[in-house]
Amino acid sequence: MENDENLSDYDKKRIAEIKERAKIEKEIADKLKTDDCLAKYFEQFSPYSVERFIDSYKSKKTLLLKHGKNWAITEEKERFEWINKANKHLAFIQQKKLFDMQCKWRAGQIDIEGIDICYDFEIWQYDVLNCPFIEPISMNDIDLYIAFLNSDYHDYKERKWRNTNWQDYDDIKLGYESNNREGSEIEWYEYYNVYKGISVLMTLPNIKGMKEEHYMQVAREDEKKESEKKIPSTETTINEPAKPAIGDTYDEKFMKWFIGNFENAELAKYYDLYRRYRFDDDLDSINNLVYKFFHAGEPIAIEANNDWKEALFIAEKKYKIRKTVEHLPIAYETYLLNNSLNIKNESLDEDYGHYLIIKNIYVERILKGRELCGEPRNFDY
Repeated sequence: MENDENLSDYDKKRIAEIKERAKIEKEIADKLKTDDCLAKYFEQFSPYSVERFIDSYKSKKTLLLKHGKNWAITEEKERFEWINKANKHLAFIQQKKLFDMQCKWRAGQIDIEGIDICYDFEIWQYDVLNCPFIEPISMNDIDLYIAFLNSDYHDYKERKWRNTNWQDYDDIKLGYESNNREGSEIEWYEYYNVYKGISVLMTLPNIKGMKEEHYMQVAREDEKKESEKKIPSTETTINEPAKPAIGDTYDEKFMKWFIGNFENAELAKYYDLYRRYRFDDDLDSINNLVYKFFHAGEPIAIEANNDWKEALFIAEKKYKIRKTVEHLPIAYETYLLNNSLNIKNESLDEDYGHYLIIKNIYVERILKGRELCGEPRNFDY
């Protein structure tokens, strides 16, 4: 072309792509027309339909050749993500074993090398697959966990690790004592306890935990006294009562009340219309859910339900359970291979060093509290 030098880089690229596509399509069409096996196959059809098929097929094959590798990569990536999620469920299995050790340790029934204070268990939860003092995962553990996933105990929810403290002894004990099964850790722990017949662990006394709290309280009171000494005697402190925070604009109940009391009737009507027609989080969730189902590459059953939105979310829950169960054995094989080769399993939080800083604060307070109580600065209590 005479005016190629006047074209933009984008136009030049597009022309090159069109030429390359036309070349590939011609090669595909020529091969279809000259292949002896295909010629015999095409003989049973009308020449016009064969010509039309070849013209369509060359475009389709070109499309597959261009994008097929990326689609395959995407599919493998999705499969890896399911394995990665299943790997986190392997960690759930070990969290229960770690929590059981915590119950025994707090009750003074066992000593564990490397465990100095209660907070050590909260640190180990982020590297639980590499915890040296709990039993490795067995196939029996896998079978039991799969049974749990398929049971009525399980309410599948995507939970981020930082929002689930599997070793929060006080909170989990409170949930057990109040018969509150809300939370993935309580559900799994309860199921495991019933199956293994070890619910008694939840009733063991918290001897070491109570001692630690006593020592830290002594240290805190001493710190408070030292702090008060630094305040000049002439200085007075005025304690004003704290005021509550105002409601949020995302709180529909509060907004309806606020507009109804401080705005006119027209704005109140507009707010009601906004609530009716807005594109809210539920709609975004449903759109994302339908997109996932559409690209799942396999049938996803949706059961009858009076609320079609609830039916979608139930279908998602069951789909996630099925995919997790499907990929658990694969994740387990990787776990076994890593252990046999002494390869460290992936931690749930690779950057959990900051928890050690928190531990040092607890350690100093406990040891200081023991010292103030006239006891040795050690953890022999």
